[in-house]
Amino acid sequence: GWWRDDMSLKGRQERVILALDVDAFYAQAETLRDPTLRGKAVGVRQKNVIITTTYEARKFGIEKGDSVAAVKAKCPEIIIRDGEDLSFYVSLSERWRDFVETYAEGCAVEKLGLDELFVDVSSVVEERPEPTGRTLGRPSERLLGGAAYCETLRLAGLSGIGLTTSG
Repeated sequence: GWWRDDMSLKGRQERVILALDVDAFYAQAETLRDPTLRGKAVGVRQKNVIITTTYEARKFGIEKGDSVAAVKAKCPEIIIRDGEDLSFYVSLSERWRDFVETYAEGCAVEKLGLDELFVDVSSVVEERPEPTGRTLGRPSERLLGGAAYCETLRLAGLSGIGLTTSG
């Protein structure tokens, strides 16, 4: 990937890379597929274990890897969705990556799994001047610029696709 390129130490220090992770990806996917699930305790299972839950379900102490029986004992009202067929999740993951690549035009995007993206926003940070018109040069300024762009990207993803992310 682009982070393995042979470059000087100085070049690596100047790069600003965002790590975006979709919160509870499989559970969010299920609430996008069926909006009536929003705000409810939802778990997604593969085999006989829960792979993720909504935050509403986590309030009951449910954790990734809990058995379906243990989850139902902790939260009898939980709605369990079958996560064996990955096609919907893969499709949503591709949509999310396409959205980020379009939004962050010209930035390299690398995917890790279905729910994580790494975005090299170095060029965006270099091109975005401060309100004073001064460009971001010092490392701390570049990191602040990257953090601001990350928040903008996270909000765009929420309004554009409906996914919340940590960044």
